[in-house]
Amino acid sequence: MQARLFFALWPDTALRASLHQHALSLKQQCGGRATRAGKLHMTLAFLGDVARARLPELVALARDCRGDAFELCLDKTGCWSRQHIVWMAPQRVPAALARLVAALEAALRSHDFRLEDRAWRPHVTLLRDAQAPRDAAQPALQWAVRDFVLVESLRGEYRLLDRWPLGGVPPG
Repeated sequence: MQARLFFALWPDTALRASLHQHALSLKQQCGGRATRAGKLHMTLAFLGDVARARLPELVALARDCRGDAFELCLDKTGCWSRQHIVWMAPQRVPAALARLVAALEAALRSHDFRLEDRAWRPHVTLLRDAQAPRDAAQPALQWAVRDFVLVESLRGEYRLLDRWPLGGVPPG
């Protein structure tokens, strides 16, 4: 039996509401379908279909990935016009985020999990089937990242399977 899995950063309720409000605002000018608030996240590593028997291995591997808590500023909105996806992302990727992704990818590869061939681009998908936004008001949304999660995509719904805290307290 297979599970469709990915590791992600999962926003808290307040940030999720702000992201969703920005998506709805952009939808007025870009069209498309807004991502439901409960599905907003930032993918760290997409695994795709994985045998359910390997879930304990994934949980152990993630538990051993050490990372520091950090502050993330989502301050850039853009569009991948080929895919018709409008997203929000940080202009500057915190070093702690880059280290976390690198540690996860290295651990996954060392356990023979397959990852996407394309380079990781940090973003939160706001709209699908949309046009590129024009000059829109650009909020800067602050995200206090304190953990990461393993998520299963099941018939269009997301289910959090486990959560791991990040260590330390970020400066500032």
